[in-house]
Amino acid sequence: MKKSMAILLSIVSILTSVAFGFYMKTQDIEFFNTIEMKSNAYKIYVKNSSVAYDEFLQELKSIHSQYGATIIKTDRIYEDGKEIIYKSGVYTKDFFEGLPVKLESGRLPTTSNEWLASIDTKQENQVGTINDLFNDTPLVIMPLSDFYNSKSTDINGEYTIISSNKNKEDILNALSLFLNESKNELVSADYRVAFGEGTIYFLTIILSAILLIIFCLMCVFYPISRLKEISVYKLNGYKAFDIWKKLNKDVLIAPIIIFIASIPIQKIAFPTMDLFYFIKLSCVQLILFVGAIGLSFLTLITVKRYSISNMLKNFFDFRISLYISYIIKFAICVGLVFTIPQLSSEVSRMIKEMQVKEAYQAQEDYVTLASFQLTGDGMQSFMNGTSQFNENLTNMFMDLTKSAKAGFVQSFWYDTEGLGLFSSEIKMPNDVDTDTEFGYMLLNDNYYDRLQFDSSVSKEELFDQDSLVIFAPESMKQKEATLKYFGQTQIYSADSNIKMSADDVCVKYYKDNRKQIFSESLQLANEDHAFFTNPVFVCLNDKYLKVFSGYLTTQAISNPVRIYDSNENKRAINEGIKKYGLELNNLQFKNVLMSGYKEQIQISQSSSIVWVAILLLVICISILSSYYILLTILISRKKEIFVKKILGYSLFNRYKNEFIYFIMIYIFGLVQIMILSRSFTSMAIYVLLVLLDILIIFRMIYVKETKQLSTMLKGEE
Repeated sequence: MKKSMAILLSIVSILTSVAFGFYMKTQDIEFFNTIEMKSNAYKIYVKNSSVAYDEFLQELKSIHSQYGATIIKTDRIYEDGKEIIYKSGVYTKDFFEGLPVKLESGRLPTTSNEWLASIDTKQENQVGTINDLFNDTPLVIMPLSDFYNSKSTDINGEYTIISSNKNKEDILNALSLFLNESKNELVSADYRVAFGEGTIYFLTIILSAILLIIFCLMCVFYPISRLKEISVYKLNGYKAFDIWKKLNKDVLIAPIIIFIASIPIQKIAFPTMDLFYFIKLSCVQLILFVGAIGLSFLTLITVKRYSISNMLKNFFDFRISLYISYIIKFAICVGLVFTIPQLSSEVSRMIKEMQVKEAYQAQEDYVTLASFQLTGDGMQSFMNGTSQFNENLTNMFMDLTKSAKAGFVQSFWYDTEGLGLFSSEIKMPNDVDTDTEFGYMLLNDNYYDRLQFDSSVSKEELFDQDSLVIFAPESMKQKEATLKYFGQTQIYSADSNIKMSADDVCVKYYKDNRKQIFSESLQLANEDHAFFTNPVFVCLNDKYLKVFSGYLTTQAISNPVRIYDSNENKRAINEGIKKYGLELNNLQFKNVLMSGYKEQIQISQSSSIVWVAILLLVICISILSSYYILLTILISRKKEIFVKKILGYSLFNRYKNEFIYFIMIYIFGLVQIMILSRSFTSMAIYVLLVLLDILIIFRMIYVKETKQLSTMLKGEE
């Protein structure tokens, strides 16, 4: 058992180093992305502005001079397959002095034309190199004028302003007036950047916690298994603490040796790691070591309670060890119950995803726009909505609707929240039904043909109208005002410059039927709306397709493009790419299933496997806790159990108290799972696990009692 405990702690030490590495990596990435942020900093977002860059630069310099403000533009540009973060700005003299960076070489900028970077930019103006802990976040800090001259003249994007709080409103007013944008628009972001440690980080944390629980169980039982050795130490006059040291010395030293040995390996793997990183890691490992010592004091409790008097009487009270084991068993049961609902939902989701996968497999003859690349400052202009790529892609798709019968489809679920989303911009009529919910599909005539929809309304009536046509089931005839308002908000959500009236929306109806239509939406599949019955169709002719062309730049499984996979259509796609100069964007048209959903299935399967693995580990700990509890009972009450068994006491009477304790734990777990999840699947899984635990307990009792009975009949202890 000593070796097992040492190995277990060593594994926890390694996992802790891995988790710490992922945590520090995330912190490092976040630091480089927000390096300029201070308590007096705030962000603005310039969108769709046509102001010339030189005029805007002069305005920023004017604000800088008047208010003593530092203004920094953030851009993320792909160069040589890497995303480089550019922080270009108009800086105050003390900005770089207050920048919380550690330089790998060089010095901080002292003049307005000097650069700072975490990579070698091979520019004469770069005077210092920032230390990048993991060497994975290229950052360049440069003057805004240099950025406009060498990278991009697009002024749209994210800006950070560092100034005195009393000047904030004045600066915002000045920029709002200059850019002709409201202050609310100026401070509102169209996107959000988030940072996270990832799945592996959380897995290592969970696994470490599980292993520490196992270590805790071992610490409780370890001295019980070494009573004879403890007796010898006691007879030789050893104090309790000295005995504890002898029992645990090797166990506690092993992880220290492993950690020290791993330091040079980590330094070789990540040569840019500094001393401060290893000091912090050592502090984390020290906390782990102190925690392990604290848990091992459970051994000391047993050693102290086992006196020479107990030894001579061949008696020892194991109640404290038992109580600790029961507490651990209870904690494990609580953890197990928290795991089950997640596992149940993962399994249910997997079943639904397989049904969706079958629906995608039925479309294996169709391709979609699986991926594309943005070149130069394309990423930044793409995020700002000013990209030439968007326009070229839209024009290419419009050609493909004719030459390759390209289909367009996007599906959504419309509910009360969606209904009131634009009520301040588009007045909602009084007769709109605010409780309406329905599935709807944005589609063009080519995709409508694929549905083979049986209706008395001709395709020309749906797609050859100047007004927007909403095609709904007859069961919604009483909600025509709602459907018209829905059509108005759909157009406004796609292009806020277009405000349609209710008269611009035409509603036509089809007879309700039971035909299930695949939504082709991963998001809806996750929300249990993978298939529609009697959906609302938003019929898009060429005029309205352009309004919704923004969806064309969504990639893989979410892309609305559907083109039959034939040699003729492949030629049409290639011609379109050449015609609109999209060769460098590496447009990839792939099978609908292969271009995203297959990967999604694999990710889901991996997620399910992870949860199953966690559940199995928790079950193993639960069984281990039951095992150690039974061993403690059998050792502490072996004579009593032996006598009762000889006298014919039933199994329940021999272990009456223990059964009551276990039943109480199981009942608490059942109540807990009924509160957390009323799902039948979750409760069924819990009951099965309880039955498994009970069966294993009975089996262990039978095996151990038989072995113990045989030993005692031979007169052995």
